[in-house]
Amino acid sequence: MAAPLAGLQVVDLTQGYVAYCGSLLADLGASVIKVETPDGDYQRRLGPPFLGDDAAAFVAVNRGKRSVVLDWQGQDQAREHLTELVRRADAVITDFYPDEAEPAGLDYAGISRINPQVIHCSITPFGDTGPDRNKRATELEIQGISGLWRYLGSYKEAPIRHGVPMAAMCASIFGCQALIAALAHRNRTGVAQHVGVSQLGALLTMQTVQFVSESEPDEWIGHCLSPYREPNRGYQTKDRAILWDFMEDDGFRTFCAEIGLAGLADDPRIARTNPSRWQNVEILRPTFEEAFRDRSADDLVARVRELGGNAVPYHTFESLSRDPQALVMDLVTTAPKPGGGQMQTIGLPWEFSETQPGLGAAPRLGEHTNAVLAELGSS
Repeated sequence: MAAPLAGLQVVDLTQGYVAYCGSLLADLGASVIKVETPDGDYQRRLGPPFLGDDAAAFVAVNRGKRSVVLDWQGQDQAREHLTELVRRADAVITDFYPDEAEPAGLDYAGISRINPQVIHCSITPFGDTGPDRNKRATELEIQGISGLWRYLGSYKEAPIRHGVPMAAMCASIFGCQALIAALAHRNRTGVAQHVGVSQLGALLTMQTVQFVSESEPDEWIGHCLSPYREPNRGYQTKDRAILWDFMEDDGFRTFCAEIGLAGLADDPRIARTNPSRWQNVEILRPTFEEAFRDRSADDLVARVRELGGNAVPYHTFESLSRDPQALVMDLVTTAPKPGGGQMQTIGLPWEFSETQPGLGAAPRLGEHTNAVLAELGSS
């Protein structure tokens, strides 16, 4: 195998950020055919910034795919080509609402009639079942409904949305995982199945671990009643912010003495027996930041770690790309650019001991139509 999913044939009918699901499969070596109408994926136009003719956002979530333009809604021959692609596929990914998919024959019932062995993954705002299955919703609405915004902004100020399309991206990641699980099941049992992914469900799942960790374990009062905290943006130093803490008093006492705050270690507000210890350390942020004013982030992080504490720099994208651990992980890497050349992009989040797939370029609109039709025996 050249890559973990080498030989897997995937038809991707999605648009927007949920196209990331197919991109992850392509990163793992699958052959992913992105079927687009003549207008193309609407995300191609969602710039600036643009890379050539396409928005950078499109390029980021469609790398490694092949683009085929088929007017399958308006031309019988194009619909026949789509049917043949589905017949040859191991998996099909869609983002149609059920009331769009069913009349078009692109729900699981229709797709499985064409290919009983196909895995169908549908990614929608509210899932394929229930009273809200056909309710239209944007990323903005899904974030708001999920309660995700409670982690952003300040008390009594207007809510702030995540700039990152969290609902679409999380659902895409879960869709990739579920597809691989369904394929493994099919390999063992011969039984194909449908995978339905809810963007709202994806966000609630991601937040579950946060809800659990935010409350007093001996007295469950619910996350909505937990003590309010504003976002922690780190402690400012001479050059940038850091995040730090100590689990042991000795290290904390030594650290305070070295930064000129020797008496602070004995303050009852931050004694180990005080259950509000680290909340009170936050209250003393101006005192610590004054002591950090002439010290670099790297020096402070190193010293906290030497004394048995935990410390990390509060990165910007630029500084993160130069971090030694990020460099070892290929967090930022080089990949082919659409139309030729090279570009910087986010690297793969995994590393295999036996095989390592490469990154492919995002396709230009219809770039592979002729080649794919030739594979189907058509001109």
